[in-house]
Amino acid sequence: MSSKGLIEEKSSSNKGENSVKRKRKVRFIAEISDNNNSDIMLLNDFLGKCNDKEFGDKITWREVLLFFVKKYGSEKNISLIQDESFSTEDKVMMKLKELNLKDGQNLSVYDLAAKVLKIH
Repeated sequence: MSSKGLIEEKSSSNKGENSVKRKRKVRFIAEISDNNNSDIMLLNDFLGKCNDKEFGDKITWREVLLFFVKKYGSEKNISLIQDESFSTEDKVMMKLKELNLKDGQNLSVYDLAAKVLKIH
């Protein structure tokens, strides 16, 4: 029996017995919501192209995800992915925090807006 997709865990009872190895299946669910389904189509097309081959096992999202994490999981790329999650409000608040630390001030968002718009 293949252990593909299984994670080994060690556990022991409170009575000091020998540790017991057990395997459990771990599932991840990816939620992709898009009104026009373009993201879903993009992902399905990509996986279809990966499996457009004559030989070998069927490629699953597990293999695709692990490939990309291993190849592109550097700190720089993690930072780029994190940047994609920031809203405009997040970016403004981050810039405000940066300016306040740099200048030793305690400006509010409104103070920053007034400063940028040159409203006194």
